[in-house]
Amino acid sequence: MSSQESVTMVETAGFHAVYEKANGFDDFRKPAITVLREEDAELAQAEFLSDLQLGLNSKSKHLSSLYFYDDLGSQLFSRITELDEYYPTNCEADILESSSNEIVRDLVDGAIKEGKQINLIELGAGDGRKTCVLLEALLANDVKFKFFPVDISREAVEMLLHRVHRRFGDRVRVHGVVADNLQGLSWIRENYAAGSNVALFLGSSIGNFPTEAARSFLAGVQKSLNRGDKLLIGFDLLKDPEIMRRAYSDRLGVTAQFNYNLLRRINNEFNANFDLGSFYHVANFNVALGGMESWLISSKDQTVVIPGCGTFEFNSFEGIHTEYSFKYTEKSISELAARSGFKETRLYRDRKNWFADAVWTA
Repeated sequence: MSSQESVTMVETAGFHAVYEKANGFDDFRKPAITVLREEDAELAQAEFLSDLQLGLNSKSKHLSSLYFYDDLGSQLFSRITELDEYYPTNCEADILESSSNEIVRDLVDGAIKEGKQINLIELGAGDGRKTCVLLEALLANDVKFKFFPVDISREAVEMLLHRVHRRFGDRVRVHGVVADNLQGLSWIRENYAAGSNVALFLGSSIGNFPTEAARSFLAGVQKSLNRGDKLLIGFDLLKDPEIMRRAYSDRLGVTAQFNYNLLRRINNEFNANFDLGSFYHVANFNVALGGMESWLISSKDQTVVIPGCGTFEFNSFEGIHTEYSFKYTEKSISELAARSGFKETRLYRDRKNWFADAVWTA
């Protein structure tokens, strides 16, 4: 680290984190955070406003599911993952808990034979519940590793570091990276070149990408890894459409509130006048696309004003498309791996055959 770079010990929720702006250093006595790029709040608001203008002026109105996640949206999604109807969380937990030792061997055996340590890289800092299962398995198998959660949100990285430190203490060496996924992955590869990289993209996040966008993102991941590095990635599998519909339209209405909160957020942040009570939430299975779709449908003719953005007319029963969640088969997973430049190693399924975690090799 150059003399111009500052390092500060910051106490956060009971633990100290080392912050730095660029080059990493290999001192894991305290959790470290390297800041490569943070989300620019002013730029993010401008992009949100631009996307609103584009999406609501389109012939078929649409908004990106990325905008679900303000503080309340994140809390609502956390509640969704705990619902009985929302099967992906429990199905993936079933895979990780029943097969963690086998998964770890698939991920690290080659590197261990070459005498390399493991750089375990989580793309997108989650709540740590699933990741901690893998951390426990790595420790139980005496694997030498360093854990690198990557997220554009400094707060998300801090929260995950705190959870991991609280559970594992000094047994797990942790270095958070505040950056977008590909930037963080490339930085770790370059600055910790002696290690073998294992990237994690858990959950069903890849399902939010249309097919070509999923291929493009994963091709970027592949290019950011070294030959022989591994990726563990989650896929929600095609199944009975009614099971999928219930997962996106639960009886308690939490998923509906998650969608309505998008309109609430627009009202709060841009002084818009969406009437949340005049929209229906609908989730349907699109057979042609092979995935679930979420909509907010206007119950009447109405006019919505978003200052600085425009005035938007809604006809009765006109919809705003809010989310895709594409589902996969074993064949489509294999095709995506090949088109992204990966080689399939193994596919793990839960006991219901509703979800899969795939191990791929770069």
